[in-house]
Amino acid sequence: MKSAEQLEARRVELEATINEPVTLDFVAGEFRLFQRKRGHRYSTDDLLTAYYAIAKAPTEVHTMLDLGTGIGSIGISCAWKFEEAELYAIEAQEISYLFLRENLWANDLNARTVTARGDLREVTKAPPWGEKLFDLVTGSPPYWAATDGILSPDSQRARARFEMLGDVSDYCVAAKRMLKPEGHFVFCFPQNQCARALKSVADAGLAVRVRQDVFPQAGLPAILSLFCCVHAEASRAAEVVEPALTVRDSQRLTTAEMNVARAVLGLRPKDTGLERS
Repeated sequence: MKSAEQLEARRVELEATINEPVTLDFVAGEFRLFQRKRGHRYSTDDLLTAYYAIAKAPTEVHTMLDLGTGIGSIGISCAWKFEEAELYAIEAQEISYLFLRENLWANDLNARTVTARGDLREVTKAPPWGEKLFDLVTGSPPYWAATDGILSPDSQRARARFEMLGDVSDYCVAAKRMLKPEGHFVFCFPQNQCARALKSVADAGLAVRVRQDVFPQAGLPAILSLFCCVHAEASRAAEVVEPALTVRDSQRLTTAEMNVARAVLGLRPKDTGLERS
């Protein structure tokens, strides 16, 4: 990993390049991310998707693919855990791809990473890496149709949230094409659209191995579902729905179970006075 002095110097250069504030934040262990201060940023959804991917991954992970990787938060978190694995990542947006490349440099991941800039719907039809398949595929699809809300004037934010470059079904089709026979595909999607996600999984020829709902706070409705999928023909058991994970308790303090998820990613517990970020 680059030194603190190198990272700070590069952060200042990035700010000058894009003419807006850039932050540097922990993502997993000592790994850090450059992010636009007012752009689309690493979120709890990304953290939990990376956690679920690591927790439910195959016994051995040699190759990983992150679909619609954005600035690389999920893929880079998995690369922190699986230290010998090759990481492949696809991203269409120019600004996100710029930050992806910077974040791979920052964490000394270039030697074991292959990136492709383009629409995942096209890239995975004729991947530049040929016939390679993956032990672990991850993704955080956009959640809403472009007609379902007000699009941000910031293209990075708009395309991360709204289905302008593919939807959950496209992610599932791409994952099916790219998975090894015993590989796992892990993604997140809004809990109130769970039926849509399950249909997309089934239509693509995948099956949910295990899933888990996420509550943002005790007493509030679930907002997120985490899915771990396999090839339908490799599925040997019925779908397992795990007990829900609650991020914050009724006092808005981070729960023990959320801190377990953070620990899997090498992050210190929150609301104890020990957190670094």
